[in-house]
Amino acid sequence: MPQVTVKLDAALDDHIQSAIDRGETKSRDRYIEDALRDRYLRDLQRQKLHESLDRAIADADAGRVTPLEEAFDRILSDLEK
Repeated sequence: MPQVTVKLDAALDDHIQSAIDRGETKSRDRYIEDALRDRYLRDLQRQKLHESLDRAIADADAGRVTPLEEAFDRILSDLEK
């Protein structure tokens, strides 16, 4: 597994040590790995959201939309079933 050296300011180091002391994580390495994984997953979610928005905008620009009243009528009809 690749290794990386990380330099932290005192406040961040204290924060991580507090998390260790509270039993929230086992080590500095684990804390940083978990934080990076969370950031990675958040970035992936953000990317998927942007892709979805891009598709929605392209659909709207191409006229592939449903008028609001028609959409509400469909929803109400489905709820009444």
